[in-house]
Amino acid sequence: MCTIGIDIGGTHTDGVLLDAGGRSMAYGKTTTTAPLQEGVKIMIAHLLKQTGVTPHAIKSVVIGTTHATNAILEGKNLLKAGLLRLMIGQPQFPSPGFNWPQTLKNAVIGAHETCEGGYECDGRSSSKFHLQEVKDAVERLLEKGCEAISVVGTFSPLNGMQELESARIIQELAGEGFPISLSHQIGGIGIIERENAALLNSALKRVIKEGFLSMEQALLQMDIQAPLWLTENNGSLLSLDEAIHFPIKTIGAGPTNSFIGGSKLCGIQEAIVVDMGGTSTDIGIVQGGYARSSLQPAAIGGISLHFSMPDMISLAIGGGSHVYYQDASFQVGPQSVARQLKNLSRVFGGSILTLTDAGVASGSLQIENGKKENIGLSSREAQTILKNACQQIYQAILRLRGKRHELPVILVGGGAELIKPLIQDFGLKGWMPAEAAVANAYGAGLAEISSVVDKVISLKEREKVLSELKEEAKSQAIVKGADRNHIRIAGITILPFAYTSDALAKVVITASGPKRAFDK
Repeated sequence: MCTIGIDIGGTHTDGVLLDAGGRSMAYGKTTTTAPLQEGVKIMIAHLLKQTGVTPHAIKSVVIGTTHATNAILEGKNLLKAGLLRLMIGQPQFPSPGFNWPQTLKNAVIGAHETCEGGYECDGRSSSKFHLQEVKDAVERLLEKGCEAISVVGTFSPLNGMQELESARIIQELAGEGFPISLSHQIGGIGIIERENAALLNSALKRVIKEGFLSMEQALLQMDIQAPLWLTENNGSLLSLDEAIHFPIKTIGAGPTNSFIGGSKLCGIQEAIVVDMGGTSTDIGIVQGGYARSSLQPAAIGGISLHFSMPDMISLAIGGGSHVYYQDASFQVGPQSVARQLKNLSRVFGGSILTLTDAGVASGSLQIENGKKENIGLSSREAQTILKNACQQIYQAILRLRGKRHELPVILVGGGAELIKPLIQDFGLKGWMPAEAAVANAYGAGLAEISSVVDKVISLKEREKVLSELKEEAKSQAIVKGADRNHIRIAGITILPFAYTSDALAKVVITASGPKRAFDK
């Protein structure tokens, strides 16, 4: 039985077909399409034709995507989200999205209401929380045309009951399928970051639903009966239903897949991975075979969020980056031709000079159906441009690795050929694996199954209780299909209740492990 791993980027859609042991049987790359499923169908058809594998032999299809990220950055196809705040004493509080870019704020935030409610830091609830007040507020949000509603209560990660009761009222008034986001299911204690994440989560629900329900239908049309999974920020799997409910969890999946895929292609557990795509270059660290998480709150499009993302540096340098060259001086990026590379870059007959053009002119990159004579760069000029791009990436590597000079560097992504001078000219130890161009799809295909246990408990017998919860999380992951011999605890979060005598705390434990090699 086989797995297909797919990565849908802004420029290319990559694919890899893995056997039951996680070994690559075939791989490929095509241009990302609109709608997304057309490019995915082209890629899957290519993989099956290359190997002779039948559709019925596919046990799962796993997709990593920047679709939600791009929707935020471009401000397109987002739902207008209403915000319902539950706060004790209804305090003066910054307006929703007060520090957001104005264009994104206008695209996402429809209206907001504040009701008496929420919790104190010790878990005590507001005595003035009334469902009728919530009902009236929801009706006003709906009257103002809100297409989704996010509910955010003070200290709700310690107790989500009021948010759940509010969701029930929203469903009664707007219908069962109305998009709702509850902040206690998405973020941590910090209320502004949690509110931001909940609002974006609501706004993205149409993007993922429209993009991937049709993907599921496309697989059925190809006679593939296997389940469709998406990957989330920590490199584990989300079912399609989970991804539609929590689209915000997919925004860091692309880089995570690339980092993990690159390390596995080279068979090493500790490395710096440099992933160059058509638009950007992401640099991250793999530790113990997993992408290192950032200690800083996540941020996207200038908006601070409240969940873990890969620890990485992103540079606006990619194969499609514009190169501005005049009088022996030049600048690479930040603009990119992205998916229009084959139409707009000079090597393909277009008028825009790109980093890919420099790669061809330097002799380091061969392009089928491309015309080197259209580029207008000497080999020396092109090599200077490439070395300058590599210099910027090298400086980012130095900042990220700190004193860990022994870490090797792995080059992956569709633009990996362009940055080989990193290894040749900058004194770094490293590799570019044979399947570097599809490391992101490879990482998606190897994504793990995870399970989360989220409970409020007493920590008077701390070690005993935590041990029991860890075993519970592992058992749930095994039931979902994880290999019991390779389960690990991927994360533990403990949020204590203040000023309580029985040491109450909210504990969130995540267990993760690879899919079983053979499904029964």
